[in-house]
Amino acid sequence: MAGAVEVDTLQGSLGDSIWFHFDLDNDVLYLRDQATRNEPVFGEEDPDGFTVLRTDDGKFAGMTIVTYWERFGSGELGRASIHAVKERVAEWAKSHSLVA
Repeated sequence: MAGAVEVDTLQGSLGDSIWFHFDLDNDVLYLRDQATRNEPVFGEEDPDGFTVLRTDDGKFAGMTIVTYWERFGSGELGRASIHAVKERVAEWAKSHSLVA
């Protein structure tokens, strides 16, 4: 008997530089620069409503995007494949110059 697998988070790397964690239940995308992933950071909301994360010395460390899929996704999140979600996140990160 086959059963369905329910996933509530998706995480991985985009290239060698960005780690992501996508909370599917709450539609929140967390992006972190691999080089600063374990450093303490502070966040500040930018005009687009993203929380930009920076290290104590002001270096860019990542972003948090609330309602990511609602704002930037394609179709209903519950029907999207894991591959499609990761592809969309990678495209968005590249278009915002986070990944080369």
